[in-house]
Amino acid sequence: MALDPSPVGLEAARALFADAKLPFPTVPAEFHSHFHEVDKWHFEANAPKGHPYNMDAYIRRARRSAVNDFVVLAHAGHGVNSYAIHYFVVQKPLAVFLQIGWGGVYMDAARSVALVTRCFALTDSLVAAVAEARATRRLTEDERIIVTASDFNMVSLLDVRRRGARWRTSQHQTPDQALEAAIALVTDAAPVDVEDVRRREKRRALARLGANCAIAFFRAARAELGGPKAIEMVNEALDEGQSLEQVLLSDDGAEYSFAVRGRGRKFRIIFGWSDGRGLIGDGGQWDVEFDQRGQIATIQPDSVWIS
Repeated sequence: MALDPSPVGLEAARALFADAKLPFPTVPAEFHSHFHEVDKWHFEANAPKGHPYNMDAYIRRARRSAVNDFVVLAHAGHGVNSYAIHYFVVQKPLAVFLQIGWGGVYMDAARSVALVTRCFALTDSLVAAVAEARATRRLTEDERIIVTASDFNMVSLLDVRRRGARWRTSQHQTPDQALEAAIALVTDAAPVDVEDVRRREKRRALARLGANCAIAFFRAARAELGGPKAIEMVNEALDEGQSLEQVLLSDDGAEYSFAVRGRGRKFRIIFGWSDGRGLIGDGGQWDVEFDQRGQIATIQPDSVWIS
């Protein structure tokens, strides 16, 4: 298909989304003249060759190599229910990879549109915030902020790399939460420090559960056959005499994420680890109920992820 270098490509995409009663993102002006239709429901500008549903390929490229600025807007998927709106916008130092389910046979259409609307708005705000941070030299092109916001995955990710430092990753339960965290980091007057955010999250989780209940969770989760390596690593450190706080807050290369939702005796616990570069890691989510003595009454693994 011939490329259309005029804004007609942008207007065609806008009309398509309007007909589908979908919101439309604010595509940055630098991409307007090259924004074109690649295939049905697939528009892009300056993008590397790829299929939007294979989002991981775009993310790997953004993490591991120098990549030109680009934008992708598409509806892609497979089967009868695995379809999503994809919006990728890369303007160094920012890269946002948004994937929100829409168009599947069994999906809640109203919920999907609401989440797409919210995530488009948050992405627009994040792009504007990064532009302002660059203008004031609080961010430079050799720093990186990558948001992987997908409701197809168990967690959404915020990856940050400061100049000369390694990648730091934080996990978030929903796509909009990952985008909100990125906006908070960028708009903060202090330099971006995702490690500080992650430490605060882990301290809050420990405080919410209490040390004894937290240890009871790790011991109970260890008993599961085929459980995440992250659980075994914590238990090995506890067996060696380390405190749970020492394990989770140490800076020895194993970067742990730990979040707790819920109240009373019932909690959703999200836990995982990565190697510091985001190349390998695992984790999961568990629904846990404690008894009056702080011991495990029930523990039910909800999901496990591996990278």
